[in-house]
This record gives sequence, C-alpha cells and structure tokens, in this order.
Amino acid sequence: MAPGAMSFYYPLFLIWFITAFLVHLFIKSFKPPTQIHAPPSPPALPLIGHLHLIGSVLPKSFQELAGRYGPLMEIRLGASTCVVASNATAAKEIFKTHDLNFSSRPKFGSPEYFIYRGSRFVTAQYGDQWRFMKKLSMTKLLSVPQLDKFTNVCDEEKVKLVEPVLRLAKERKKIGP
Repeated sequence: MAPGAMSFYYPLFLIWFITAFLVHLFIKSFKPPTQIHAPPSPPALPLIGHLHLIGSVLPKSFQELAGRYGPLMEIRLGASTCVVASNATAAKEIFKTHDLNFSSRPKFGSPEYFIYRGSRFVTAQYGDQWRFMKKLSMTKLLSVPQLDKFTNVCDEEKVKLVEPVLRLAKERKKIGP
C-alpha cells in the first residue's frame, strides 16, 4: 500500500470513531437509569477504570482508598467490577447476610453458546441444580470407597515421582533447573 493511501484512512477512522461515540451517547440517553444502589466509588477512567489508582502494593492502595471512600467500595478493574471490603465487619456483612447474592460464579461469555448451556458443574450458577451436582459428586465420585479404588494408582504415581529424584541423588547430580 502506498504511503499516501494510508493517510486517506485516518480521517475515515476518525469519522467512524466520532459517529460510534455519538451513537453510544444517543442510545445511553434514552436508556432508563438503573436502580442499583452500589457502594461509593472513586472517579474512574473510561477504559481502565480504577487501575490508575492501584499501586504496586495492593493492600496499601486499598487502605488509602478505604480511608477516602469507606470500608465498602466499588472498584472497576478494566471491564470487571469488583466490590472491596476493607474491614472485618464489612466482610462479615457480605459473607453472612448477603451470601446468596455473592455465591454465584461470574458470567464469562454467553452460556447458551457453551456445551450443555452452562449446566455443567464447573459453570453452573448456584442453585438447586448446583447443590444436587455437588451432593452427587461428594457422595458418589469423591466418597471414601470410591477413592480407595485408586490407592494403587496413587502409589504408582508417587513412585514415578520419587524414583528420578532418588536416582539423581545417588549419582550426586543436581536436581531441578
């Protein structure tokens, strides 16, 4: 592609970007406001959220933010929204009182496009089906009689792990990288 032809695409990209931004603002203006009562949050930047407020020592950064915004605050790390509890009473309130609100897994992608539509044990949301699958796996798959069937396999794997180490130790060679 010629160098002059590339400069033709810069204004087109700028026009496309401004149009997309204006369409986004137009659609957002007609959307009814959500009634979510979120905890306080520091001002965020558009794409990175609050990453600019996080230093190299994470607990120290959260301690400074908690001093300004309280023990419970909302932080956006890129596209992920997190709730930070900075003291024991806030954490106890979350895990004791509101445990069902926080017990589900985050939704990654659209589950209807996954195999079995998100109904597998690992991807299932907390509920009756998840509790049933957990009970089934604990009583049938991970029960003591079932695990006892694999003791000889575990013993063989232990021997396979230790044999090379013993051989290298007898030869007085270096173990590891």
